[in-house]
Amino acid sequence: MTTSITLGLMFTLIEVLGAEAFRLLLRNIMAVLIMIFNRGYSG
Repeated sequence: MTTSITLGLMFTLIEVLGAEAFRLLLRNIMAVLIMIFNRGYSG
């Protein structure tokens, strides 16, 4: 249920912002996740 709501919001954001802005947002989110993962992994 939560997943479908999240997907709906994401697709709405894609329609509103456009694919390019969404791609930049996704890249920023991935960078943050990688930073958190590296920090947790290095200890």
